[in-house]
Parts: sequence; structure tokens; C-alpha cells
Amino acid sequence: MMGYRSGAFLIVEAKTLPVGFMVFCGLDSPAQSIELRRIVISEKDQGYGRAALQLAKRLAFDEFSAHRFWLDVFTDNRRAEQSYESEGFVREGVLRDSYRVEGQYKSVVILSMLAPEYLASQR
Repeated sequence: MMGYRSGAFLIVEAKTLPVGFMVFCGLDSPAQSIELRRIVISEKDQGYGRAALQLAKRLAFDEFSAHRFWLDVFTDNRRAEQSYESEGFVREGVLRDSYRVEGQYKSVVILSMLAPEYLASQR
């Protein structure tokens, strides 16, 4: 497939110090389906992860004009999955044994948010 390669790499800062990063993929998707490929926050339990996720949603919908914003998370990372759900992402399904990590197959949950859902959450 052609046309799904553009992305963005953003540094997450708190008080001008880097605390993580986010990677967006599919910014040129004809379907306006943008993936949050990676979000990493080094400082846990400080609220930076939630703030970064809220910023990611604003960027996806307000700046990048997404219709669908999606991500995946390993099924054994329930804490992250609950975080995404609490921010309005909807569980779509499971890709079983879709990754191989350190010799073990791992499944991922796909979660997404659509533009109308994002707009409704902003009211």
C-alpha cells in the first residue's frame, strides 16, 4: 500500500525537561486514520502520561484532522488499557499472537476513538 508513511515524533516535556515521547503514524492516510504507534513516559505516577494522551488526542483530531485515532496495547498491560479507556478510547478487538517478544508470542488489544466521539467529549 502506498501513502501511509508520514508520521511525527514528539518529545513530551514537563517543566522544560524531557519525560517521554510519542510517535504518530499515518498522517497522510486517505482514510484519515492516524495511529498512536508509541507513547513512552519515563516518570510514572506524575500525571504526565494522561496529560500526554490528552495532548495526543488534541493533535490527532484538531491538528492532524483525524477521523479515527487508534492504538494497540499488549493484552498483559491492563493498566495502560484502562488508561486509554478512561480517556474515551473504545476496545475494538484483539489481534492474537501478533507480536513475538523475547521468543514468546503476544497479543494486542486495538482501541480507537472517532472524531464525533472526541468532539462530544470536548463539550
